[in-house]
Amino acid sequence: MTLFEKIIARQIPADIVYEDDLVLAFRDISPKAPTHVLIVPKKPIPNINNAKPEDEKTLGHLLLKAAEVARKAHTENLGLKEAALALGFVSADDFERWVRPEAMVRPTTSEAL
Repeated sequence: MTLFEKIIARQIPADIVYEDDLVLAFRDISPKAPTHVLIVPKKPIPNINNAKPEDEKTLGHLLLKAAEVARKAHTENLGLKEAALALGFVSADDFERWVRPEAMVRPTTSEAL
C-alpha cells in the first residue's frame, strides 16, 4: 500500500482540506510554499503514463478541484496575493522516494525517458 493510499484509508493522519468520492486534498507535512496542498485521486493511478481512457473523469475532476482548492486558499487570506496553482504529476512511489531519501532509487536510462 502506498503512502497516499494509507492517507486515503486514514491509516496515516493528514490535515485534509477537501474530499469527495474521487479525490482527497491535504496539506503537505513538509511544505515548500506558504500553502502547499497535495491532491490525489482515490483510485490508484501508478503514474500519468499508466492513465487509461476510463481515468479521464477522475483526472479532469482532480484538475478542477485543484483549482478550487487554490481559490479557496486565496479567499481564506492565507497570505497569498493571488490564487496560484502549480501542478506536478508524481506517482506515490516517486513521492515516497522524495520523503524517504534512503529509499531513493536512481532511474535507469529507459526509466528516465
